[in-house]
Formats: sequence, structure tokens, C-alpha cells
Amino acid sequence: MCESWFGLITPPRDYSVYDMSWASTAGAVVSTTDDLNRFYRALLRGKPIGEAALDEMTRTVPVSGLPAYGLGIYAVDLPCGRFWGHSGAVFGAGVRPVQP
Repeated sequence: MCESWFGLITPPRDYSVYDMSWASTAGAVVSTTDDLNRFYRALLRGKPIGEAALDEMTRTVPVSGLPAYGLGIYAVDLPCGRFWGHSGAVFGAGVRPVQP
């Protein structure tokens, strides 16, 4: 798998041979889109952490140049509603919300 890090690395590199443990637990996450959807669906219903903790997570503060940020997640308002989540990346993989 070659990756250009959102077009910033030329030429693209094969990161499948890298040990992602340099990123600590962030590099150890192996997931699918279905897994992430299931996790965020449960999280935003307060299942794993409870309603009080979810209220704290979704209490946002302004951050210069970024969406309103809560405790570990942030909100992006889209035409279809509010997106809650968090982007993340290590070499070879990245996740980010895309606004239309």
C-alpha cells in the first residue's frame, strides 16, 4: 500500500512495513469503518461512559482554526446534521471528516 500522506509526500511510500508502535496506542488501533461506526454510535448514545460523561465530552470550547472541540471529540456541522468524532493519522493511514 503506497501512501502520499494526503498528497504531501512525494513520491508516495509503502508504509505497510513500518512498526506503528512508535505512535503508542494510536498506532496499535486496527479497525474497520463498521467498527468505528459501531463505536461512535454507542459512544454518542452514552453506552460505554454514561450520559454525564458524554455531556462533558460534548461540551465544546473554541480552538483557533479548528472545529469546536470537546473532550476527545469535536463537532462539525454538515448539511445532514452534526458530525461528532475525531480525526487521526499515522503514516500509512488517516481518518478525517470531509465537509462537502
